[in-house]
Amino acid sequence: MADLREIQHMIHPSFETVLAYDYEVLPSKIHDTDIKLLSKCGYALFECTSPAGQLMELERTADFDVQAFVVYQVRRTGDPPPDYISSMITTMDIPLFGYSKFRELRKYLGGIFPNIEDNRPRAMLQILRNSYLPEGYRQVVLAEIERAIRRH
Repeated sequence: MADLREIQHMIHPSFETVLAYDYEVLPSKIHDTDIKLLSKCGYALFECTSPAGQLMELERTADFDVQAFVVYQVRRTGDPPPDYISSMITTMDIPLFGYSKFRELRKYLGGIFPNIEDNRPRAMLQILRNSYLPEGYRQVVLAEIERAIRRH
């Protein structure tokens, strides 16, 4: 939980952050409440170092047109996703970022938020340069950057 709170504070204050843990919910209502919260988001950041039911929510991001990001802890920044990150995650078309220090994660997220709203090509460059990207998503990011360059 402490890691999630730390990460929550790394997101630019112009974005409203939501942690499902902050909502008092009956155990029988957790699924529906989490999905309802997710459906109201434009972006979702998942910390996947410890499996905690994120797969279902990650799958649903596409249903709600939510842009997802996955972060996880690694021994050395730049390492490919470790074995504890499910291939169900590493084969989704979403950016992944392994961090060994919170400072690295703060820099990565700071290059995306608020740029993803204010200067999307800059955010896409940050994602392209620093994320582990499945090949299909790498092509999506490159195409978006190329379109932005042609417009200018």
